[in-house]
Amino acid sequence: MLTVEQIVQIAPAFILGLYWRRLSTGSAFWGMLVGALLAGGRLCSGSAPSMGCPEACSVSC
Repeated sequence: MLTVEQIVQIAPAFILGLYWRRLSTGSAFWGMLVGALLAGGRLCSGSAPSMGCPEACSVSC
């Protein structure tokens, strides 16, 4: 089952793939990979917002 985080990563590439004929699979893959790495890095470093969790919610990586 897909989580919200995975859907947020996949949705832009899927929507662009539907409407933009020049989008290649390589650029979509690398865009999703870089976005996932940046989001994960920000989440683990503590510089990202709490993603809807209350302030008492702590994320440990």
